Amino acid sequence: MAKESKLFIVLSCLVVVGLAAILIITPVQRGMFFRQDYLPFFVKASWFFIGIAVIMVIERRGIWKPVPDLALLAVVVLYGLTVFWAKSKGAAIDGALKYCIYLGVFLSARYASKQRVGNRLLRWSIVASGVVAAMVGLLAAAGIITYKDAVVGGRIYGSFQYPNALAAYEMFVSFMLFHAWFETQNLERPWARMISQVLFSLSGFAILLVIVLSYSRATWIIFAAAVVGYFAMLPAGARGGIFLRFMTALVPVLVVNVPMAAAIPATEHGLVKKYILIGAAICLAAEVARIGLTSLAKSRVSKVTAGMGKENESGEASIGTHSRTGGPQGRSPFLFRIPAALAIIAVAALVLGFATEAGQEVLAKVLPEAVIRRFKSITLTDRSLVTRFFATKDAFLIAKDNPFGTGAGGWNALYHRYQTTLYWFTETHNHFAQVLVETGFPGLAAYTLFWAFIFYMAFKAWKLAMAGKKTMVGDLHIYTVLLSELVATSFAVLSLVVHSSADFDLSIPSIAMALFAATGSLAGSSDAVFAMEGLSDLPQAGCKGSPWAIPDNKGKKKAQHSREKAGQEKSKRRPAWKSFNTAAGPLESRYFLDALSLVILAVIVMVPAQKYYRGMIYGSTGIQEIVKGNIFDGRDLMLKAMEYDPNTSSYALDLARSYIHEYKDTGDPDVVETARLYLDLAKEKNPYDLDTRSLQSQMLSALGLHDEGADAAYEVTEMIPLDIRFYELLATSANEAVVSHGLSLLSQSMQSEERQQHVDAMNKYAGIIKEISARLEEQKAKITGLYEKTWNPGQLNVTRPIALSLGQVYFLEGNMEAAIENLSSAGKDPELQEDAGIWLRALTIATGTEAALPEGFEANEHAAGVISKMYNLLNQ
Repeated sequence: MAKESKLFIVLSCLVVVGLAAILIITPVQRGMFFRQDYLPFFVKASWFFIGIAVIMVIERRGIWKPVPDLALLAVVVLYGLTVFWAKSKGAAIDGALKYCIYLGVFLSARYASKQRVGNRLLRWSIVASGVVAAMVGLLAAAGIITYKDAVVGGRIYGSFQYPNALAAYEMFVSFMLFHAWFETQNLERPWARMISQVLFSLSGFAILLVIVLSYSRATWIIFAAAVVGYFAMLPAGARGGIFLRFMTALVPVLVVNVPMAAAIPATEHGLVKKYILIGAAICLAAEVARIGLTSLAKSRVSKVTAGMGKENESGEASIGTHSRTGGPQGRSPFLFRIPAALAIIAVAALVLGFATEAGQEVLAKVLPEAVIRRFKSITLTDRSLVTRFFATKDAFLIAKDNPFGTGAGGWNALYHRYQTTLYWFTETHNHFAQVLVETGFPGLAAYTLFWAFIFYMAFKAWKLAMAGKKTMVGDLHIYTVLLSELVATSFAVLSLVVHSSADFDLSIPSIAMALFAATGSLAGSSDAVFAMEGLSDLPQAGCKGSPWAIPDNKGKKKAQHSREKAGQEKSKRRPAWKSFNTAAGPLESRYFLDALSLVILAVIVMVPAQKYYRGMIYGSTGIQEIVKGNIFDGRDLMLKAMEYDPNTSSYALDLARSYIHEYKDTGDPDVVETARLYLDLAKEKNPYDLDTRSLQSQMLSALGLHDEGADAAYEVTEMIPLDIRFYELLATSANEAVVSHGLSLLSQSMQSEERQQHVDAMNKYAGIIKEISARLEEQKAKITGLYEKTWNPGQLNVTRPIALSLGQVYFLEGNMEAAIENLSSAGKDPELQEDAGIWLRALTIATGTEAALPEGFEANEHAAGVISKMYNLLNQ
């Protein structure tokens, strides 16, 4: 490898410092999930990217590579293009900004990872971020700190405020932690080596403990499978050492997790502290024992190999010498497969234990009852699992109707229209499906290609490094460390990518940024293998296949000569992208354009993020002023908020709400018109937003615009046809419209044309109310088979609020029996008793037939008398 300048090392470390700040700070800020958190952060991150561009110019190095950068760039571009036809423009812009940040983080991480020290520090920074996220949950459980929703119902939610995301993140971090722990033995200073080993051991204990106490079933399954694959692919020289470290962290978790699982839901902070300290003490003792035993074993092996070297001066014993970190090279490979075999046996034992009663009794001694109960709940018909399957199916249905994407936020805007059973997922719980919905089939293809390129390069690097290790090309120690690094980072990235196909981890920006930072590190590790002298030419040197033969001294010289010759010929025909952005490559002059592109990316993010965040500040300040009674000042601030953040509908809704309060105080009809204009504006800004549309319906009714309120409520039931609450809203809104027109018809001075308009409106909204029952039955008919097992269609039965409106319509039609039946049913609800009682009393007045009133209810005779005049009005 080319020698790196001290300046490059320093500048790479500066990049890592910036990335470390991002990775460590963002998890404790609620994962940057909320807009008020991530918008100001995007501005700071943009300045960081500009700083990297300056470093690139100083160092005269580029940052782009065609593979896999173009695939990720394509995803970013497609997110940007969907803004033009997005279902929710504001969310689409935010989604495009997020992916711009992810692209910048990936490029920055890979740039820093070109330097080996930078790569190591980056991976250690990711580990530190995982430790911080884990400690938030543990310290909150111990009562040492207060963090909202860090612990809920006995489960550790941590700083992400979602247990599955926390568990997935800790799983992702754990692989890099165990390699980083392994790396510490290469530190030159004994005190630094000791301190780092102790810190990593405690960190491993905390991370594994959080994975258990988060009770995330999907994470447990994926983690178990990933651990088996991880140990199987580790190089022999690292497998045993890392397995011992893994057990050093796991054993204290098995000791303390059962009492902690009982103490956390009981909020017994003292006990939680006690068992955290006990676990930490056991972990420290185990680590000290591991260090001592390892040192003793190495010293004995060194004596043996030293004696062998004296007896065989010809050098034949060199094959059996002991590498610095890899263990005895001549020892049977079977011994190095023991950790992988033990991992497989442990996973199999866990599966068998959870599947049998006897096994569950044994496991109950080392695992909390809640863990065993959640494992037992894993079935093919488990509601959580099946609902995720439904969501993925619905995502494909949305994509079928929107093949070029809906823009970010499109899933939340549309998914209720496609679902067959009611579930509430603001994110798809499958990031591949979410990318499909948001960017269409082209976006899914680009996103999938990106990961395919990444894992292909990592696997290719792993094969090359294994070939170099087996043929002894170079220092064996380098291969052991590089292979361990490659495998650890690959499984970290792979496990989180796989988990993201079953949950919404990557919808949390801080987790997504950590993933793309780790991906940059993985690309850097792969490049380090490809850059090793002579390694890429091993196949041409006759080392293709497995196992690779170990050549003798003459064979080594001949192979080396072949590699040098092949390397010279290969350099002549090497495609341009192979030498792209290298210090001596023909495209070195591109570094300035690369730096400029990073500045452009930063500006694209910075300008709108700063603008929208300023709008949020104006909006929140405006609300505060309105609450204080400074109405006019508050409205001015809200108008400024709309100017800076024109795609957010909540500002227009808040303004409309202020005018509704004014109308109630003054009765001024001009105020009604102003409020309606802002409600229309809110709909225009976000026509597919369920909350916006339902609030619009209620506000229109509050303004006395009953017809418009009922129309909006009807559109809401089309947006979410499976939620009975919105049918109740429709029934109430439509009934208000019917009664309003009925009261108008009682006026004798009305012209015939105007009278007919009221009659037509009454018939329209009465028909909408009567149609509700048929619409509900139509939806219930679709809920069969597996759908019926996960969601009870009885939740779409006619409710008492709907029965009240039906009874009132039947009253207006003169259908006495149906009116009594529905009004009596509604009267059983204490909250509806007054309305139902008045209409039943009105029925008695109008027909002379005694209708039983709700028990203990006394009707307002004047109100009942007015209503009685509308009996059979729809048939007159």
